[in-house]
Amino acid sequence: MHVQTRDGRLLSGFLTDRTDKLLILRGIDGGDTVVEQSQVESTYVSPRSLMPEGLLAGLSDQQLRDFFAYLRIAQPIRN
Repeated sequence: MHVQTRDGRLLSGFLTDRTDKLLILRGIDGGDTVVEQSQVESTYVSPRSLMPEGLLAGLSDQQLRDFFAYLRIAQPIRN
């Protein structure tokens, strides 16, 4: 999702929560950005997926389950 704010910022990330007062985006770095709805000029959902084409091809059922379980965790695993 892309968010244009009234002060000219362009924010991108995954929408993790939206209320009548707040919009919360999770960036690719795992950090959350909280924006007051009153500061949102416009929002745009990209028609393109961030997942590369063919990424899931060749994965076993267990590997697919593990992959989607990883995507659902709140914070990325850091080594």
